[in-house]
Amino acid sequence: MEKMLARAKARLKEEDYRITRQREEILQKLIEQSGCHPTAEEIYESVKNSHPELGLATVYRTLRVLEDLDLVERLSVGKGPAKYEFSASNIPPHLHLVCVSCTKVQEVQCPHIVRMEEFVGSSWKFEISERSVIFFGLCDKCLQGKGSD
Repeated sequence: MEKMLARAKARLKEEDYRITRQREEILQKLIEQSGCHPTAEEIYESVKNSHPELGLATVYRTLRVLEDLDLVERLSVGKGPAKYEFSASNIPPHLHLVCVSCTKVQEVQCPHIVRMEEFVGSSWKFEISERSVIFFGLCDKCLQGKGSD
């Protein structure tokens, strides 16, 4: 976690952004909640006790800056607010399964993504700079609820 935080702070400095306590705390929460995909509101709720001066607008602004610097990925999940995840180069290739009913996001490690990228790159002479693979559908829990109607 410390390495990821240090990398993020170095990236902020590199782009002439100040490393405020609020930005650092938001980054820490995103790193701690890796794989959970919190919303901006959930990040705000988890940070506001230790930083009561922090406003929800600051969380949104910080997330936008972190997204612009490729430190955070924003996931649109259909209905409901966007969810966020810390983007680190050491995270293995994965895709997201988004439930269109409850908006739960599940990460799936998938080595086939790399092969798919290689296929696309070589077949179409296309240099891929970033990826986002999202499948929308119903999670197991919502499928079970649907069957009981």
